[in-house]
Amino acid sequence: MFKISYSGISAYQQCPRKYQFIYIDKVPTKPAPALFFGSVMHECLEYLHRPDDEQAEPRTLAHLLDRLDQVWSPPEEFDEPTLEAGGYSRDRAELLLTEYFEKNVGLDEGRSREPARALAVEKYFKAALDGDVVSGLIDRIDKVDGGYEVIDYKTNKKLPPGYHYERDLQLPIYKWAAEEALGYAPIKRVSFFYVVPEINKKVTPHVHYDIEATKQTVRDVIAEVKRDIAAKEKESKDFEVKRNNLCDWCDFKPLCPQFGA
Repeated sequence: MFKISYSGISAYQQCPRKYQFIYIDKVPTKPAPALFFGSVMHECLEYLHRPDDEQAEPRTLAHLLDRLDQVWSPPEEFDEPTLEAGGYSRDRAELLLTEYFEKNVGLDEGRSREPARALAVEKYFKAALDGDVVSGLIDRIDKVDGGYEVIDYKTNKKLPPGYHYERDLQLPIYKWAAEEALGYAPIKRVSFFYVVPEINKKVTPHVHYDIEATKQTVRDVIAEVKRDIAAKEKESKDFEVKRNNLCDWCDFKPLCPQFGA
């Protein structure tokens, strides 16, 4: 049985050598301010929207900011000026969460703010595919009229171009997994929630996701990964390097033969 995550699929599609560095060679990488900041946001929003059976009282903004204090523990490599310079400071995190709460947590009849209770948060899945497994973690699943909605939080500072939603596999994989592996059927919407203040909105792509076509794409990726693993084991052949527009930000650029390694 071969196991791969959406992140692994995305890495391989972006550059097979990047996949090798991460999943085969297991090259360690330095902590990144953006990843730390994103993990803090996910923890805070998970806390805010936990299902009814996991919290007794509605979370207030004060509760949310207390939670931020609890989880704000940057790696020692990041002092506050470093985080500030990258736009990942504690003050920015508080601004982000405050604006998210003020804009997206509605008022009930008693005029007090009460966060929506998700049906599930941080839901791990394993979707079977021809004896292999695709795994991942869905940030949030809500009950909506006639079914369910999958929501994935993003801390991107800019919206991607529209064609991104037609090409990227994350939402169709999550739709497939939520319905078939987790039993939340039918999934009526799959959405990204961009939580940074500059965007602060949910985006539901107007794309029809063909799940059978998604499965076939994943099959093809798995077959290619297996082929490359076999070639590396038998012939010591490294995975292909694929130049792309994210090369300049790649953690493995110093090791890449395209850049003089």
